Amino acid sequence: MQNSNETSRDFKAGETIQFLTDMSPFFVIATTITSLAVIFLIDITYLTAVFFPKMSYVGYVVGFLVPSGIMVARLGFGLLGASDISKGAWVSGLIGLGGTFAIAIFEHSALTHIAEVWNMPEQIGLFQFMVWLAVGAELRLMMTLGNENNLLNSFFKKEAANEPTPNVEGNGKTEKEWDFNYNMKGKPA
Repeated sequence: MQNSNETSRDFKAGETIQFLTDMSPFFVIATTITSLAVIFLIDITYLTAVFFPKMSYVGYVVGFLVPSGIMVARLGFGLLGASDISKGAWVSGLIGLGGTFAIAIFEHSALTHIAEVWNMPEQIGLFQFMVWLAVGAELRLMMTLGNENNLLNSFFKKEAANEPTPNVEGNGKTEKEWDFNYNMKGKPA
């Protein structure tokens, strides 16, 4: 009887671990977004205080738009770079990840400066950690996207399977040729 209970517990623990493992790509995305949101809020707080005395209420708009542009670019470069690399488009993927690293280096120095201006030297490490946590999560996402068996890819494959395939023939080119020209992969038929 005791063996039956232990086997049942082991099975439930195994199911739970497998479920959490399957959900890990979503945790990585949540980690990326959370760390970028923290950086975003710190940047907004700092920049609105910098721009408001010089620009009045327009300073609030500028203080919001500058970090917004940086975070959108960071998220876009990271996710597209990871996606491109996982699909085999190494050149565009590496350019995207290069953009992510360039923005991360900028944010690293900007948040270090903010911590110094705010006289919070004990928080410099935390601010810098948030920057590099997002980079690490983006890199992990790149590796996850390369695995066709993970839950995230399975989810998107199911969605794509439900959508009708568009007919992209035109200008004398076949769908295969359009795919080659768009993705710059393989030889057109």
